[in-house]
Amino acid sequence: MKLYKLKILLIIILIILIVIPFLPYKMPEINQYEYDNLTRLEIQCHEWSGGPKVIGGQEHLGRFLETLPDKTISRDTVNLIGNTPFKSISTFRQGIPSYSEFVVYGEFKEGNSRFNEVSFDVKEWYPKNKYVTLYDSMIFYKLKIYFNSMIIIIVLLLASLKVKK
Repeated sequence: MKLYKLKILLIIILIILIVIPFLPYKMPEINQYEYDNLTRLEIQCHEWSGGPKVIGGQEHLGRFLETLPDKTISRDTVNLIGNTPFKSISTFRQGIPSYSEFVVYGEFKEGNSRFNEVSFDVKEWYPKNKYVTLYDSMIFYKLKIYFNSMIIIIVLLLASLKVKK
């Protein structure tokens, strides 16, 4: 009876370990009025386009650019600094940007970036259309070796319990 309970426990742990990577890490924005004191931009990121392209909130970017003396600064891209999605999602580090549209909240900063863009200091970000899975987060990316090892150990334990029977 004890062996049977141990098998059930190991199977439950194995199922939990298999489900964990598919849990949401970051959900799409629910309440867009939560950050009234910050500027809201919708951006689209592609590797080949320099900086992230502003697809929503361009009126905020235009108002900020009007206050700057340099009129050659890009009016459709920004340089993201601070708490950016690129630091939290592992697929960008691997060169496979699975998520390309984000909603970012923050403030414009004076000073141009390397692509003659204005800098936007991100305080909070959300994926625009779909949730980011835990599997694609940097947290999981750093722990993946340990996680895979745990699954292998549990499978081996289950296999050894069947052999002893």
